[in-house]
Amino acid sequence: MSQEFRGHRNCVLTLAYSAPWDLPGTPCSEEAVAGGLLVTGSTDGTAKVWQVASGCCHQTLRGHTGAVLCLVLDTPGHTAFTGSTDTTIRAWDILSGEQLRVFREHQGSVICLELVNRLVYSGSADRTVKCWLADTGEHVRTFTAHRHSVSTLKYHSGT
Repeated sequence: MSQEFRGHRNCVLTLAYSAPWDLPGTPCSEEAVAGGLLVTGSTDGTAKVWQVASGCCHQTLRGHTGAVLCLVLDTPGHTAFTGSTDTTIRAWDILSGEQLRVFREHQGSVICLELVNRLVYSGSADRTVKCWLADTGEHVRTFTAHRHSVSTLKYHSGT
Protein backbone atom coordinates (compact mmCIF):
# COMPACT_ATOMS: atom_id res chain seq x y z
CA MET A 1 0.00 0.00 0.00
CA SER A 2 1.26 3.48 -0.80
CA GLN A 3 -0.10 6.89 0.06
CA GLU A 4 0.59 10.25 -1.53
CA PHE A 5 0.46 13.44 0.52
CA ARG A 6 -0.07 16.67 -1.41
CA GLY A 7 -0.22 20.16 0.03
CA HIS A 8 3.17 21.80 0.45
CA ARG A 9 4.02 24.51 -2.08
CA ASN A 10 7.70 23.56 -2.13
CA CYS A 11 10.20 20.84 -1.22
CA VAL A 12 9.72 18.68 1.87
CA LEU A 13 13.01 18.52 3.79
CA THR A 14 12.06 16.66 6.96
CA LEU A 15 9.42 14.31 8.31
CA ALA A 16 8.49 12.29 11.38
CA TYR A 17 5.86 9.62 12.01
CA SER A 18 3.79 9.05 15.13
CA ALA A 19 2.14 5.64 15.46
CA PRO A 20 -1.49 5.65 16.67
CA TRP A 21 -0.57 3.82 19.88
CA ASP A 22 1.84 6.68 20.70
CA LEU A 23 -1.07 9.13 20.87
CA PRO A 24 -2.90 8.22 24.09
CA GLY A 25 -5.88 10.26 25.18
CA THR A 26 -6.29 12.17 21.93
CA PRO A 27 -9.33 14.44 22.04
CA CYS A 28 -9.97 14.01 18.31
CA SER A 29 -11.79 11.05 16.82
CA GLU A 30 -10.13 7.65 16.74
CA GLU A 31 -10.51 7.62 12.96
CA ALA A 32 -8.38 10.76 12.69
CA VAL A 33 -5.33 9.05 14.19
CA ALA A 34 -6.12 5.42 13.28
CA GLY A 35 -3.14 5.08 10.92
CA GLY A 36 -0.96 7.46 12.88
CA LEU A 37 0.16 10.95 12.03
CA LEU A 38 2.92 12.12 9.72
CA VAL A 39 4.47 15.56 10.23
CA THR A 40 6.38 17.16 7.35
CA GLY A 41 8.47 20.34 7.16
CA SER A 42 9.01 22.28 3.96
CA THR A 43 10.93 25.08 2.32
CA ASP A 44 7.55 26.82 2.02
CA GLY A 45 7.95 27.73 5.73
CA THR A 46 5.20 25.44 7.01
CA ALA A 47 4.93 22.11 8.72
CA LYS A 48 1.92 19.92 8.04
CA VAL A 49 0.31 17.20 10.13
CA TRP A 50 -1.17 14.41 7.99
CA GLN A 51 -3.60 11.63 8.80
CA VAL A 52 -1.76 8.63 7.40
CA ALA A 53 -4.85 6.47 6.86
CA SER A 54 -6.64 9.05 4.71
CA GLY A 55 -3.74 11.11 3.36
CA CYS A 56 -5.59 14.26 4.44
CA CYS A 57 -3.87 17.25 5.97
CA HIS A 58 -5.02 17.50 9.59
CA GLN A 59 -3.19 20.77 10.45
CA THR A 60 -0.94 23.31 8.77
CA LEU A 61 1.54 24.82 11.23
CA ARG A 62 2.28 28.42 10.21
CA GLY A 63 4.66 30.79 12.00
CA HIS A 64 8.16 30.32 10.62
CA THR A 65 9.42 32.98 8.22
CA GLY A 66 11.97 30.63 6.63
CA ALA A 67 12.25 27.03 5.51
CA VAL A 68 11.54 24.30 8.06
CA LEU A 69 14.77 22.29 8.09
CA CYS A 70 14.17 19.83 10.93
CA LEU A 71 11.57 18.55 13.32
CA VAL A 72 11.18 16.19 16.23
CA LEU A 73 8.03 14.80 17.86
CA ASP A 74 7.07 14.43 21.48
CA THR A 75 4.16 12.09 20.78
CA PRO A 76 2.99 11.54 24.37
CA GLY A 77 2.72 15.33 24.70
CA HIS A 78 1.16 15.74 21.22
CA THR A 79 3.92 18.26 20.45
CA ALA A 80 6.10 18.88 17.41
CA PHE A 81 9.26 20.99 17.58
CA THR A 82 10.35 22.57 14.29
CA GLY A 83 13.64 24.29 13.44
CA SER A 84 14.02 26.83 10.66
CA THR A 85 16.27 29.09 8.63
CA ASP A 86 14.56 31.94 10.51
CA THR A 87 16.82 30.90 13.48
CA THR A 88 13.89 29.86 15.69
CA ILE A 89 12.52 26.64 17.12
CA ARG A 90 8.77 26.47 17.51
CA ALA A 91 6.68 24.11 19.61
CA TRP A 92 3.27 23.10 18.26
CA ASP A 93 0.27 21.14 19.46
CA ILE A 94 -0.05 18.64 16.60
CA LEU A 95 -3.73 17.97 17.26
CA SER A 96 -4.98 21.59 17.44
CA GLY A 97 -2.27 23.26 15.34
CA GLU A 98 -1.67 25.86 18.06
CA GLN A 99 1.81 27.37 18.35
CA LEU A 100 2.82 26.83 21.96
CA ARG A 101 6.27 28.43 22.27
CA VAL A 102 9.07 30.08 20.28
CA PHE A 103 12.70 29.42 21.25
CA ARG A 104 14.95 32.36 20.24
CA GLU A 105 18.67 32.18 20.99
CA HIS A 106 20.35 30.93 17.83
CA GLN A 107 22.11 33.35 15.47
CA GLY A 108 21.92 31.00 12.47
CA SER A 109 19.59 28.46 10.88
CA VAL A 110 18.45 25.64 13.15
CA ILE A 111 19.61 22.55 11.26
CA CYS A 112 18.86 19.64 13.60
CA LEU A 113 16.86 18.77 16.70
CA GLU A 114 16.90 15.97 19.26
CA LEU A 115 14.47 15.42 22.16
CA VAL A 116 15.77 13.58 25.23
CA ASN A 117 14.30 13.40 28.73
CA ARG A 118 12.13 16.54 28.31
CA LEU A 119 15.09 18.47 26.89
CA VAL A 120 15.29 19.78 23.32
CA TYR A 121 18.79 19.96 21.82
CA SER A 122 19.30 22.10 18.72
CA GLY A 123 22.23 22.27 16.32
CA SER A 124 22.73 25.38 14.24
CA ALA A 125 24.64 27.11 11.48
CA ASP A 126 25.88 29.44 14.23
CA ARG A 127 28.20 26.53 15.26
CA THR A 128 26.46 25.94 18.58
CA VAL A 129 24.33 23.28 20.21
CA LYS A 130 21.74 24.62 22.62
CA CYS A 131 19.73 22.81 25.26
CA TRP A 132 16.18 23.88 26.17
CA LEU A 133 13.46 22.78 28.56
CA ALA A 134 10.81 21.28 26.29
CA ASP A 135 7.91 22.28 28.52
CA THR A 136 8.79 25.98 28.88
CA GLY A 137 11.28 26.85 26.13
CA GLU A 138 13.78 28.04 28.73
CA HIS A 139 17.36 28.05 27.41
CA VAL A 140 19.48 25.88 29.71
CA ARG A 141 22.93 25.60 28.16
CA THR A 142 25.03 26.34 25.08
CA PHE A 143 27.81 24.10 23.75
CA THR A 144 30.32 26.13 21.71
CA ALA A 145 33.23 23.86 20.70
CA HIS A 146 32.28 23.43 17.02
CA ARG A 147 34.20 25.11 14.20
CA HIS A 148 31.44 24.62 11.62
CA SER A 149 27.68 24.29 11.42
CA VAL A 150 26.18 21.51 13.52
CA SER A 151 24.28 19.35 11.04
CA THR A 152 23.26 16.36 13.15
CA LEU A 153 22.77 15.39 16.78
CA LYS A 154 22.54 12.00 18.45
CA TYR A 155 22.14 11.53 22.18
CA HIS A 156 24.02 8.68 23.84
CA SER A 157 23.37 7.73 27.43
CA GLY A 158 25.99 5.83 29.35
CA THR A 159 29.70 5.38 28.95
